[in-house]
Amino acid sequence: MPFQLLALVLPAGLDAFAVAAALAAAGLGPAEKRRVMLTFPAFEAGMPVLGFLAGAALEGPLGSAADFLAATVLGGVGVWLTLEGSEEAAQARRLARAHGLPLLLLGAAIGVDELGIGVGAGLRGQSPLAVLALIATFAILATPLGLAVGSRARRLNPVAIERLAGAILISLALVVAIESVF
Repeated sequence: MPFQLLALVLPAGLDAFAVAAALAAAGLGPAEKRRVMLTFPAFEAGMPVLGFLAGAALEGPLGSAADFLAATVLGGVGVWLTLEGSEEAAQARRLARAHGLPLLLLGAAIGVDELGIGVGAGLRGQSPLAVLALIATFAILATPLGLAVGSRARRLNPVAIERLAGAILISLALVVAIESVF
């Protein structure tokens, strides 16, 4: 169970890291970095709560099919991260100096995968406090780390990081599917 919980929340941290690094590589000032450090963790931690509530509501009525649905949701988010990472990174570079509504929209966009992670956690009956605490911790640590790395490494490849996050979720989906069969 601890491995699955870690595998469930690790992609959230990688996502925050990758987008923050792409933003910093595009050139952010100190005020913009502070806005990103507040906005990203808020969305990264808030979106799984909504997803968890949806997943937990569906867990009972779905019965044993909940594990298969969780695997499908997690695998789908993983595939989405793997295929769409380049678009998200390009969007991040375009919004490097975003503030106000564009920054909130970017925060919501990076939180979409956490919504899926929350649904998967709810369907699997994971502890909501543990999932939320880990995702929030990863986002709080990964966002400034991504900003620092991106500021120093202009040639960082956030797409590769997004694809790694997607591969982790796909692997977790396979584990969940196999466990539900046996």
